[in-house]
Amino acid sequence: MFTHQATLSPKGQLTVPADIRERLALKPGDKVEFRILRDGTITFHAMNVTVDDLFGMIAYKGSPKTIDQINEAIADAAVDGSGILRSGGVAAA
Repeated sequence: MFTHQATLSPKGQLTVPADIRERLALKPGDKVEFRILRDGTITFHAMNVTVDDLFGMIAYKGSPKTIDQINEAIADAAVDGSGILRSGGVAAA
């Protein structure tokens, strides 16, 4: 585990240490997200990944699906009126 320190400026700004910027591939203008967890832990995440960056990350080995098949699968997995997620058209408990 590595730790780093930064000093808060009078304007409330922090300078992210260089090796953290490099590890997260942060560039000027990139957004970051701070999350405060229930236990008080604060996490810091780079928000510099786009949908285009994610394309092809998950391999699909099945046959191509038509738009109708995709829409039907979405409808089958939609939440019904009881708030229970359905899978395959049957309410899951």
